[in-house]
Amino acid sequence: MKKQVLFIFWLVNSFYSFQLFSETKTIHVEKAGTFAEYLPEQDRYSVTKLILSGELNGTDIQIIRDMAGCVYSETPYNLKDIDMSNVKIVAGGYAYGDSFKKQNTSNNIIGEYMFFGAQILESIRLPNTTELIDGLSFSSCPNLKEVVIPELVSSIGASAFARCPKLSSIILPDKITTIEGFTFEESGLTSVKIPQNVTIMRWGVFRNCDNLSSIDLPESLEHIDYDVFENCVKLVEIIIPEKVQFIGDKAFYNCYNLKNMYANAKKPPLSISKAFYGITDVCTLNIPYGTYSLYSTADNWKDFKNIVEEENPSSNEIIFSEKLIVYGENNQLFIESDIPATAFIYSVSGSLIKQINIKTGINQVPITSGICIVSVNGKSYKVLVK
Repeated sequence: MKKQVLFIFWLVNSFYSFQLFSETKTIHVEKAGTFAEYLPEQDRYSVTKLILSGELNGTDIQIIRDMAGCVYSETPYNLKDIDMSNVKIVAGGYAYGDSFKKQNTSNNIIGEYMFFGAQILESIRLPNTTELIDGLSFSSCPNLKEVVIPELVSSIGASAFARCPKLSSIILPDKITTIEGFTFEESGLTSVKIPQNVTIMRWGVFRNCDNLSSIDLPESLEHIDYDVFENCVKLVEIIIPEKVQFIGDKAFYNCYNLKNMYANAKKPPLSISKAFYGITDVCTLNIPYGTYSLYSTADNWKDFKNIVEEENPSSNEIIFSEKLIVYGENNQLFIESDIPATAFIYSVSGSLIKQINIKTGINQVPITSGICIVSVNGKSYKVLVK
Protein backbone atom coordinates (compact mmCIF):
# COMPACT_ATOMS: atom_id res chain seq x y z
CA MET A 1 0.00 0.00 0.00
CA LYS A 2 2.82 2.37 0.89
CA LYS A 3 4.50 1.71 -2.48
CA GLN A 4 1.25 2.51 -4.30
CA VAL A 5 0.90 5.82 -2.47
CA LEU A 6 4.49 6.74 -3.27
CA PHE A 7 3.97 5.86 -6.94
CA ILE A 8 0.80 8.00 -7.14
CA PHE A 9 2.67 10.87 -5.45
CA TRP A 10 5.55 10.55 -7.98
CA LEU A 11 3.07 10.42 -10.87
CA VAL A 12 1.21 13.54 -9.74
CA ASN A 13 4.46 15.38 -9.07
CA SER A 14 5.82 14.44 -12.54
CA PHE A 15 2.61 15.59 -14.20
CA TYR A 16 2.73 18.87 -12.29
CA SER A 17 6.36 19.41 -13.28
CA PHE A 18 5.55 18.68 -16.92
CA GLN A 19 2.71 21.21 -16.84
CA LEU A 20 4.89 23.77 -15.10
CA PHE A 21 7.63 23.60 -17.69
CA SER A 22 5.54 22.91 -20.79
CA GLU A 23 3.44 26.02 -21.09
CA THR A 24 2.31 27.77 -24.27
CA LYS A 25 1.50 31.48 -24.13
CA THR A 26 -0.40 33.34 -26.84
CA ILE A 27 0.12 37.09 -26.55
CA HIS A 28 -0.95 40.04 -28.68
CA VAL A 29 1.19 43.11 -28.03
CA GLU A 30 -0.96 46.07 -28.96
CA LYS A 31 1.75 48.67 -28.38
CA ALA A 32 5.45 48.07 -29.03
CA GLY A 33 7.52 48.07 -25.84
CA THR A 34 4.79 46.67 -23.59
CA PHE A 35 5.43 42.91 -23.84
CA ALA A 36 6.49 42.77 -20.19
CA GLU A 37 3.01 43.90 -19.11
CA TYR A 38 1.48 40.79 -20.68
CA LEU A 39 4.05 38.38 -19.23
CA PRO A 40 5.50 39.42 -15.86
CA GLU A 41 8.94 38.07 -15.01
CA GLN A 42 7.73 35.46 -12.52
CA ASP A 43 5.56 33.90 -15.23
CA ARG A 44 8.26 33.64 -17.89
CA TYR A 45 10.24 30.66 -16.60
CA SER A 46 7.61 28.01 -17.31
CA VAL A 47 6.93 29.14 -20.91
CA THR A 48 8.21 26.72 -23.55
CA LYS A 49 6.31 28.16 -26.51
CA LEU A 50 5.33 31.73 -27.40
CA ILE A 51 2.76 32.61 -30.07
CA LEU A 52 3.03 36.34 -30.65
CA SER A 53 1.24 39.01 -32.65
CA GLY A 54 1.24 42.79 -32.73
CA GLU A 55 4.28 45.09 -32.71
CA LEU A 56 7.63 44.47 -31.01
CA ASN A 57 10.59 46.80 -30.55
CA GLY A 58 14.00 46.47 -28.93
CA THR A 59 12.58 46.51 -25.39
CA ASP A 60 10.39 43.49 -26.18
CA ILE A 61 13.06 41.64 -28.12
CA GLN A 62 15.44 41.88 -25.16
CA ILE A 63 13.01 39.97 -22.93
CA ILE A 64 12.20 37.33 -25.58
CA ARG A 65 15.86 36.68 -26.38
CA ASP A 66 16.61 36.32 -22.66
CA MET A 67 13.85 33.70 -22.41
CA ALA A 68 15.39 31.85 -25.37
CA GLY A 69 18.71 31.56 -23.55
CA CYS A 70 20.74 34.35 -25.12
CA VAL A 71 22.06 35.31 -21.68
CA TYR A 72 22.96 33.30 -18.61
CA SER A 73 20.27 33.20 -15.93
CA GLU A 74 20.57 31.63 -12.48
CA THR A 75 16.91 30.65 -12.79
CA PRO A 76 16.78 28.85 -16.13
CA TYR A 77 14.30 29.80 -18.81
CA ASN A 78 12.67 27.17 -21.03
CA LEU A 79 11.54 28.96 -24.22
CA LYS A 80 12.14 26.55 -27.12
CA ASP A 81 9.56 27.53 -29.71
CA ILE A 82 8.64 31.04 -30.94
CA ASP A 83 5.97 31.85 -33.50
CA MET A 84 6.38 35.46 -34.63
CA SER A 85 4.62 35.08 -37.97
CA ASN A 86 1.97 37.69 -37.08
CA VAL A 87 4.44 40.11 -35.51
CA LYS A 88 5.72 43.36 -36.99
CA ILE A 89 9.18 44.36 -35.77
CA VAL A 90 9.44 48.13 -35.50
CA ALA A 91 12.15 50.65 -34.67
CA GLY A 92 12.32 52.03 -31.16
CA GLY A 93 12.60 50.98 -27.54
CA TYR A 94 15.80 50.12 -25.73
CA ALA A 95 18.69 48.45 -27.56
CA TYR A 96 18.82 44.67 -27.19
CA GLY A 97 21.91 42.54 -26.60
CA ASP A 98 24.75 42.59 -24.11
CA SER A 99 27.15 45.42 -23.35
CA PHE A 100 29.49 44.39 -26.18
CA LYS A 101 26.95 44.22 -28.99
CA LYS A 102 23.96 46.44 -28.32
CA GLN A 103 21.64 46.76 -31.30
CA ASN A 104 18.56 48.80 -32.13
CA THR A 105 15.57 47.37 -33.93
CA SER A 106 14.61 48.51 -37.43
CA ASN A 107 11.33 48.10 -39.27
CA ASN A 108 10.85 44.60 -40.74
CA ILE A 109 14.43 43.48 -40.09
CA ILE A 110 15.74 40.60 -38.02
CA GLY A 111 18.67 42.58 -36.70
CA GLU A 112 22.28 41.69 -36.01
CA TYR A 113 22.75 39.39 -33.01
CA MET A 114 18.98 39.30 -32.39
CA PHE A 115 19.01 35.66 -31.28
CA PHE A 116 22.76 35.12 -31.23
CA GLY A 117 23.75 32.30 -28.89
CA ALA A 118 20.18 31.34 -27.93
CA GLN A 119 21.01 28.17 -26.01
CA ILE A 120 17.43 26.93 -25.59
CA LEU A 121 15.77 27.93 -28.87
CA GLU A 122 14.78 25.01 -31.12
CA SER A 123 12.24 26.48 -33.54
CA ILE A 124 11.21 29.92 -34.76
CA ARG A 125 8.78 31.31 -37.34
CA LEU A 126 9.90 34.77 -38.42
CA PRO A 127 7.45 37.65 -38.95
CA ASN A 128 5.66 37.52 -42.31
CA THR A 129 6.68 41.15 -42.87
CA THR A 130 10.43 40.42 -42.57
CA GLU A 131 12.46 41.74 -45.50
CA LEU A 132 16.02 41.16 -44.32
CA ILE A 133 17.84 38.81 -41.94
CA ASP A 134 20.95 40.57 -40.73
CA GLY A 135 24.36 39.11 -39.88
CA LEU A 136 24.90 36.80 -36.89
CA SER A 137 21.20 36.94 -36.07
CA PHE A 138 20.99 33.21 -35.22
CA SER A 139 24.66 32.31 -35.04
CA SER A 140 25.77 29.84 -32.37
CA CYS A 141 22.32 28.48 -31.47
CA PRO A 142 23.30 24.92 -30.51
CA ASN A 143 19.74 23.49 -30.43
CA LEU A 144 18.11 25.36 -33.31
CA LYS A 145 16.42 22.82 -35.60
CA GLU A 146 13.86 24.82 -37.57
CA VAL A 147 13.61 28.33 -39.01
CA VAL A 148 10.66 29.37 -41.15
CA ILE A 149 11.71 32.25 -43.42
CA PRO A 150 8.89 34.32 -44.97
CA GLU A 151 8.51 35.01 -48.67
CA LEU A 152 9.44 38.72 -48.49
CA VAL A 153 13.03 38.11 -47.37
CA SER A 154 15.51 39.16 -50.06
CA SER A 155 18.82 39.05 -48.19
CA ILE A 156 20.54 36.98 -45.49
CA GLY A 157 23.52 38.52 -43.72
CA ALA A 158 26.96 37.14 -42.95
CA SER A 159 27.09 34.21 -40.51
CA ALA A 160 23.36 34.49 -39.87
CA PHE A 161 23.00 30.74 -39.23
CA ALA A 162 26.63 29.81 -38.63
CA ARG A 163 27.44 27.22 -35.99
CA CYS A 164 23.89 25.83 -35.70
CA PRO A 165 24.77 22.11 -35.69
CA LYS A 166 21.17 20.83 -35.42
CA LEU A 167 19.83 22.92 -38.31
CA SER A 168 19.59 20.11 -40.87
CA SER A 169 17.29 21.75 -43.44
CA ILE A 170 16.02 25.16 -44.45
CA ILE A 171 13.77 26.48 -47.22
CA LEU A 172 15.05 29.67 -48.82
CA PRO A 173 12.35 31.87 -50.43
CA ASP A 174 12.49 32.61 -54.15
CA LYS A 175 12.87 36.35 -53.57
CA ILE A 176 16.32 35.98 -52.01
CA THR A 177 19.05 37.58 -54.12
CA THR A 178 21.88 37.82 -51.58
CA ILE A 179 23.38 35.23 -49.24
CA GLU A 180 26.39 36.78 -47.54
CA GLY A 181 29.62 35.10 -46.46
CA PHE A 182 29.75 32.25 -43.92
CA THR A 183 25.93 32.26 -43.64
CA PHE A 184 25.68 28.53 -42.91
CA GLU A 185 29.25 27.80 -41.84
CA GLU A 186 29.46 24.77 -39.51
CA SER A 187 25.70 24.24 -39.63
CA GLY A 188 24.06 20.81 -39.74
CA LEU A 189 22.50 21.23 -43.20
CA THR A 190 22.20 18.01 -45.20
CA SER A 191 20.68 19.50 -48.36
CA VAL A 192 19.71 22.92 -49.64
CA LYS A 193 18.29 24.57 -52.77
CA ILE A 194 19.63 28.02 -53.64
CA PRO A 195 16.99 30.43 -55.07
CA GLN A 196 17.08 31.27 -58.78
CA ASN A 197 17.87 34.97 -58.28
CA VAL A 198 21.19 34.38 -56.52
CA THR A 199 24.18 35.19 -58.76
CA ILE A 200 27.04 34.99 -56.23
CA MET A 201 27.88 32.34 -53.66
CA ARG A 202 29.92 34.41 -51.25
CA TRP A 203 32.93 33.38 -49.24
CA GLY A 204 32.64 30.36 -46.96
CA VAL A 205 28.84 30.06 -47.15
CA PHE A 206 28.89 26.30 -46.49
CA ARG A 207 32.39 25.92 -45.09
CA ASN A 208 32.75 22.99 -42.68
CA CYS A 209 29.18 21.77 -43.26
CA ASP A 210 30.26 18.19 -42.80
CA ASN A 211 26.74 16.76 -43.24
CA LEU A 212 25.96 18.52 -46.51
CA SER A 213 25.43 15.82 -49.15
CA SER A 214 23.27 17.59 -51.73
CA ILE A 215 23.02 21.13 -53.09
CA ASP A 216 21.02 22.59 -55.96
CA LEU A 217 22.70 25.65 -57.48
CA PRO A 218 20.62 28.06 -59.61
CA GLU A 219 21.10 28.59 -63.34
CA SER A 220 21.60 32.31 -62.57
CA LEU A 221 24.82 31.64 -60.63
CA GLU A 222 27.93 33.39 -62.00
CA HIS A 223 30.45 33.43 -59.16
CA ILE A 224 31.54 30.87 -56.54
CA ASP A 225 33.73 32.65 -54.03
CA TYR A 226 36.57 31.24 -51.95
CA ASP A 227 36.02 28.54 -49.28
CA VAL A 228 32.35 28.09 -50.27
CA PHE A 229 32.31 24.28 -49.93
CA GLU A 230 35.55 23.79 -48.01
CA ASN A 231 35.47 20.56 -45.96
CA CYS A 232 32.00 19.52 -47.10
CA VAL A 233 33.12 15.94 -46.79
CA LYS A 234 29.74 14.30 -47.52
CA LEU A 235 29.16 16.13 -50.78
CA VAL A 236 29.13 13.47 -53.52
CA GLU A 237 27.92 15.29 -56.62
CA ILE A 238 27.58 18.88 -57.79
CA ILE A 239 26.45 20.66 -60.94
CA ILE A 240 28.26 23.89 -61.79
CA PRO A 241 25.77 25.98 -63.83
CA GLU A 242 26.63 27.20 -67.31
CA LYS A 243 26.86 30.90 -66.38
CA VAL A 244 29.54 30.42 -63.71
CA GLN A 245 32.65 32.40 -64.67
CA PHE A 246 34.72 32.26 -61.47
CA ILE A 247 35.58 29.68 -58.80
CA GLY A 248 37.60 30.97 -55.87
CA ASP A 249 40.52 29.62 -53.89
CA LYS A 250 39.68 26.51 -51.84
CA ALA A 251 36.07 26.55 -53.07
CA PHE A 252 35.98 22.72 -53.02
CA TYR A 253 38.95 22.22 -50.72
CA ASN A 254 39.05 18.77 -49.16
CA CYS A 255 35.66 17.58 -50.47
CA TYR A 256 37.24 14.17 -50.73
CA ASN A 257 33.99 12.22 -51.23
CA LEU A 258 32.97 14.24 -54.28
CA LYS A 259 32.57 11.65 -57.03
CA ASN A 260 31.13 13.71 -59.89
CA MET A 261 31.40 17.36 -60.83
CA TYR A 262 29.37 18.51 -63.83
CA ALA A 263 30.81 21.72 -65.27
CA ASN A 264 28.24 23.03 -67.74
CA ALA A 265 30.12 26.10 -68.97
CA LYS A 266 31.37 25.89 -72.56
CA LYS A 267 34.47 27.81 -71.46
CA PRO A 268 36.23 26.71 -68.25
CA PRO A 269 35.51 29.23 -65.47
CA LEU A 270 38.54 31.03 -64.08
CA SER A 271 39.62 29.06 -61.03
CA ILE A 272 42.10 30.08 -58.35
CA SER A 273 45.01 28.04 -56.99
CA LYS A 274 43.55 25.45 -54.58
CA ALA A 275 39.97 25.58 -55.85
CA PHE A 276 39.89 21.79 -56.29
CA TYR A 277 42.51 20.77 -53.74
CA GLY A 278 42.06 17.17 -52.60
CA ILE A 279 39.45 16.11 -55.18
CA THR A 280 41.20 15.91 -58.57
CA ASP A 281 42.30 12.31 -58.02
CA VAL A 282 38.91 11.00 -56.88
CA CYS A 283 36.33 13.13 -58.67
CA THR A 284 35.25 12.71 -62.30
CA LEU A 285 34.95 16.02 -64.14
CA ASN A 286 32.06 15.87 -66.60
CA ILE A 287 32.16 18.55 -69.30
CA PRO A 288 30.11 19.60 -72.36
CA TYR A 289 30.69 18.04 -75.76
CA GLY A 290 33.55 19.64 -77.68
CA THR A 291 35.23 21.28 -74.67
CA TYR A 292 37.85 18.68 -73.75
CA SER A 293 40.74 20.60 -75.29
CA LEU A 294 39.78 23.66 -73.20
CA TYR A 295 39.29 21.98 -69.84
CA SER A 296 42.29 19.66 -70.20
CA THR A 297 44.61 22.65 -70.58
CA ALA A 298 42.96 25.20 -68.25
CA ASP A 299 44.67 26.01 -64.95
CA ASN A 300 43.44 23.76 -62.12
CA TRP A 301 40.85 22.04 -64.33
CA LYS A 302 43.62 20.13 -66.09
CA ASP A 303 44.59 18.55 -62.75
CA PHE A 304 41.54 16.27 -62.80
CA LYS A 305 42.73 12.74 -63.52
CA ASN A 306 39.45 11.73 -65.12
CA ILE A 307 37.78 14.17 -67.50
CA VAL A 308 34.71 12.89 -69.34
CA GLU A 309 33.25 14.75 -72.30
CA GLU A 310 29.52 14.26 -72.88
CA GLU A 311 28.19 12.52 -75.97
CA ASN A 312 27.64 14.47 -79.17
CA PRO A 313 24.24 16.09 -78.51
CA SER A 314 23.44 16.02 -82.24
CA SER A 315 23.60 12.22 -82.33
CA ASN A 316 20.24 10.54 -82.76
CA GLU A 317 21.41 7.31 -81.22
CA ILE A 318 23.50 6.74 -78.11
CA ILE A 319 25.41 3.48 -78.00
CA PHE A 320 27.40 2.49 -74.92
CA SER A 321 30.45 0.34 -75.36
CA GLU A 322 30.82 -2.57 -72.99
CA LYS A 323 34.52 -2.92 -73.83
CA LEU A 324 37.04 -0.19 -74.53
CA ILE A 325 40.79 -0.64 -74.11
CA VAL A 326 43.36 1.99 -75.09
CA TYR A 327 47.14 1.56 -74.90
CA GLY A 328 50.35 2.57 -76.70
CA GLU A 329 53.23 0.45 -78.01
CA ASN A 330 55.94 0.69 -80.71
CA ASN A 331 54.82 4.13 -81.94
CA GLN A 332 51.32 2.76 -82.33
CA LEU A 333 48.14 3.64 -80.49
CA PHE A 334 45.84 0.63 -79.98
CA ILE A 335 42.11 1.17 -79.45
CA GLU A 336 40.08 -1.95 -78.82
CA SER A 337 36.30 -1.51 -78.93
CA ASP A 338 33.25 -3.74 -79.26
CA ILE A 339 31.33 -1.13 -81.30
CA PRO A 340 32.20 1.37 -84.06
CA ALA A 341 32.95 4.84 -82.70
CA THR A 342 34.80 8.09 -83.32
CA ALA A 343 38.09 8.67 -81.49
CA PHE A 344 39.63 12.08 -80.86
CA ILE A 345 43.36 12.18 -80.16
CA TYR A 346 44.78 15.28 -78.48
CA SER A 347 48.23 16.41 -77.46
CA VAL A 348 48.73 17.17 -73.76
CA SER A 349 48.49 20.85 -74.66
CA GLY A 350 44.95 20.23 -75.93
CA SER A 351 45.58 20.42 -79.68
CA LEU A 352 43.66 17.94 -81.81
CA ILE A 353 46.12 15.53 -83.48
CA LYS A 354 43.74 13.15 -85.20
CA GLN A 355 40.10 12.28 -85.51
CA ILE A 356 39.47 8.72 -86.70
CA ASN A 357 36.57 6.35 -87.10
CA ILE A 358 37.34 3.12 -85.31
CA LYS A 359 35.86 -0.27 -86.13
CA THR A 360 34.83 -3.16 -83.96
CA GLY A 361 37.92 -4.96 -82.71
CA ILE A 362 41.51 -3.71 -82.41
CA ASN A 363 42.38 -0.51 -84.25
CA GLN A 364 46.01 0.57 -84.81
CA VAL A 365 46.84 4.24 -85.20
CA PRO A 366 50.41 5.33 -86.06
CA ILE A 367 51.45 8.16 -83.77
CA THR A 368 54.60 9.91 -82.57
CA SER A 369 55.90 8.63 -79.25
CA GLY A 370 54.95 10.61 -76.17
CA ILE A 371 51.88 11.28 -74.07
CA CYS A 372 48.51 11.86 -75.75
CA ILE A 373 44.86 12.12 -74.71
CA VAL A 374 42.33 9.80 -76.37
CA SER A 375 38.60 10.59 -76.15
CA VAL A 376 36.11 7.89 -77.22
CA ASN A 377 32.38 7.84 -76.45
CA GLY A 378 32.76 10.56 -73.84
CA LYS A 379 35.55 8.76 -72.00
CA SER A 380 39.07 10.15 -71.91
CA TYR A 381 42.36 8.32 -71.48
CA LYS A 382 45.87 9.58 -70.95
CA VAL A 383 48.23 7.23 -72.87
CA LEU A 384 52.01 6.96 -73.05
CA VAL A 385 53.17 5.81 -76.49
CA LYS A 386 56.75 4.49 -76.62
